[in-house]
Amino acid sequence: RERALSAADLALATRQMATLLAAGLTMEESLSACIEQSESVPTQRVLAGVRGEVLGGASLSRAMARYPAVFSELYRTIVASGEDSGKLGGVLERLADYIEARNALHRRVSLAFIYPALVTTVAVLVVTGLLTYVVPQVVAVFENSHQTLPLLTKILISVSGLLRSFGLYLLAALIGAGLLFRQALRGEEFRRRWHLFLLRMPLVGRLTRTVNTARLTSTLAILSGSGVPLLSALSAASGVV
Repeated sequence: RERALSAADLALATRQMATLLAAGLTMEESLSACIEQSESVPTQRVLAGVRGEVLGGASLSRAMARYPAVFSELYRTIVASGEDSGKLGGVLERLADYIEARNALHRRVSLAFIYPALVTTVAVLVVTGLLTYVVPQVVAVFENSHQTLPLLTKILISVSGLLRSFGLYLLAALIGAGLLFRQALRGEEFRRRWHLFLLRMPLVGRLTRTVNTARLTSTLAILSGSGVPLLSALSAASGVV
């Protein structure tokens, strides 16, 4: 089954093609050299398929269109602009820089969320363990003392009993709700409202706007720098937001 290549493999293959084309090699020779130098079997298979299409008379952008999961519409648009302008080597070089920069931005954003996600997960597991195993053992001490318990303690004991009795059902309900939410996000109207809600959130909204702005401007820069008309560049760049 066709799978997308990693950003590192795609950037490496793009940069190798740019270097070989700039050195004066033909497209067929460049693709053959990239296949020989690549250590990734999926990359070799994709490039071999592209080379077969090129040998059949197709342009590089049309050959890449046979692998939409590997080469996005934006990628193919930039390659086509390089073919039309006759500066494919320089365009591929900028395209490799763009892929690497986008991958670095994605890693920074992911790393920024790792710590709070890890802390939240550990906190939920600790609290669940306390309510499930520790609190029930302490309840017996309270019952033997025959004293009136504070309201917060009663609530804590009730929550502990609820988790012990219906914990698995609650977990199944949460998983089901998550699956339903994922299914609902496929609808355009629901997804639009959800994205509007995210944009209005204090911290998440600002981060989302910043990341999308960086993606849009960097994509627009490489498209316009490759000779793509501004209206076409705006249309293609909107796909990365």
